[in-house]
Amino acid sequence: MSPYHKDRFGNCPMYLAIKNRQCHAVKLLSLEGVTVRLQTVRIAMEMIQAVQNRDYPLLRAWFLSGVDMDAKDYNERTVMHEAVYLGDKSMIGRLLEYGAKPLERYVWGQTAMDYAQNDTTIMALFEPFFTMRLSAV
Repeated sequence: MSPYHKDRFGNCPMYLAIKNRQCHAVKLLSLEGVTVRLQTVRIAMEMIQAVQNRDYPLLRAWFLSGVDMDAKDYNERTVMHEAVYLGDKSMIGRLLEYGAKPLERYVWGQTAMDYAQNDTTIMALFEPFFTMRLSAV
């Protein structure tokens, strides 16, 4: 059976592995070059929902699948926008480890970093990542 075969609901094996939080299956499929066959907007919306539900295993599965962690929903919000909006410092740390950036702008022009300007603990989370990455550039 092809890794791109879809079930009767239109779901491919990679998507099913992600939704069922089967990280080992996601890794194996990724090694074979299998990708998620969904619109970027839908991927973003599902990842944002994982942040809202504080579903760390699901977010890890999305990360392991190789999707863009800065994927944008219909309003161009990212998972980082949602995590900062919720003030979830643990989720923000995890997203930073997964490569999500707080500098993406959504439709109204604000970044996740803009949201965090008045929260020194969140800004402190951003600082080491940007100091290390900017000095390496």
